[in-house]
Amino acid sequence: MNDIGQRIEQYKADRRHGASQLQAVALEILMDATRQLPADHARTIIARLDSLAREMADARPGMANINNIMNWYRKSLSLLDASADKETVRKNALKKAGLMCRYCLEASRLLTVNAVRSIADASTVMTCSFSSTVLRTLKEAYRAGTRFSILVLESCWQDCCYGAFMHRELMESGVESRLIKDAEAAKYLPGTDQVLLGADTLFPDGTLINGFPSRELAAAAVACRPAVPVIALLESFKISGQPETGKPPDGFQAIPFDCLAGVITEKGLHQKLGEIQALSGSSGPEEFI
Repeated sequence: MNDIGQRIEQYKADRRHGASQLQAVALEILMDATRQLPADHARTIIARLDSLAREMADARPGMANINNIMNWYRKSLSLLDASADKETVRKNALKKAGLMCRYCLEASRLLTVNAVRSIADASTVMTCSFSSTVLRTLKEAYRAGTRFSILVLESCWQDCCYGAFMHRELMESGVESRLIKDAEAAKYLPGTDQVLLGADTLFPDGTLINGFPSRELAAAAVACRPAVPVIALLESFKISGQPETGKPPDGFQAIPFDCLAGVITEKGLHQKLGEIQALSGSSGPEEFI
């Protein structure tokens, strides 16, 4: 378990990757811990896995996806038969973790399918920060034969330019993009067809949390004439069931719902706040329980 402990500390300290990538890391750790966890009794396995899931959720309080998924897993653990033999409990806990992984992958796949449909041939898309969801969407759209222009803001926060990571990954995948300075966003917006943003969390009131400079870019897009639609891409499990409280973590910003033209999830395009609120606070897919 020493390796698991080291990986958890790396996960806690990671300041480069976004919510979707950290979610994948957390799920991998959870799967491996379920396989490797030494224990004399079934109750010990359940208790230690519950503690691990809580620890990973607590380490990322601003990421609704990780909190939701870890809470769903903890709920499924609470319903396991603690009187069964320890290997049966381990097998069932691993099955629940596997179902969770597959559910997340399928939601991400469907989200990408829906998001790709929003990109038109010969259009121009602008984005900022680093979002693995936006990156995957742009790559898949290009792979599907859509040809469009991509503008990426440098998104420099402290000593790191997250947009440069996005630009590099696009170029290495054979997808042409142009890296522009954060201060030049307004200059290029008049020729832009849409802004695509990723998300760490979407709150029930429609407030979106995403990396710098998402708020400035969204505000400039709304102020542009004609206005440039801002679309957020996220799986529904990134919608928090709790209201927004406090200030976003360093390097992240709150974008009000009235700056968004829509939110695309695995379930489709949502343009009304009531649709988002209907998706928030889910108790989790039935197959987890």
